[in-house]
Amino acid sequence: HRCPLRVAWAVAVFFAGLLLTMIIMQSFEEVLEANVELSFFVPLIVGHAGNTGSQAVSTVIRALALGEAFLTDALHITRKEFLAGGAIGACLAAYAFPLGVYFGGIPIRVMFSVAVSLPAVSCVANLIGAGLPLICEKFSLDPAVIAAPMMTTMVDCSGILTYLWISGLVIGEETE
Repeated sequence: HRCPLRVAWAVAVFFAGLLLTMIIMQSFEEVLEANVELSFFVPLIVGHAGNTGSQAVSTVIRALALGEAFLTDALHITRKEFLAGGAIGACLAAYAFPLGVYFGGIPIRVMFSVAVSLPAVSCVANLIGAGLPLICEKFSLDPAVIAAPMMTTMVDCSGILTYLWISGLVIGEETE
């Protein structure tokens, strides 16, 4: 009986994400054209953000369902997930940077953009992943139906935006 709602929700979120991704990618077209290597890391950035955001959303939904967390804990939960995301992203960046530069032959400026972006994207993903179930709970919506698809789309779009924005700041001068 929930299938039509789930399909409608998934389709709406998918197309919103598609439109936002197109707008973001077009906005950074010059940076991407001048530094094609940046595009190599879009799947890594989006995949990593999706993984960390999914862990956060699952953890929070489980804690809410088991009565281990409450809306009154929202600030503590989001802070904890934000810090966890940053730590996970920093660890990944510490490995990705030397591998990309020394073994992949990727320019240092590009790998620096990736290394700075990973913790930032992780923090945003975990904030979204922790926040959406709490927002659903606040409005008496089922976080299991709404939070995961919405989180995926929001994390994908915010991850690409954060990565390309940081890359534009780091290496933007060289594109002009």
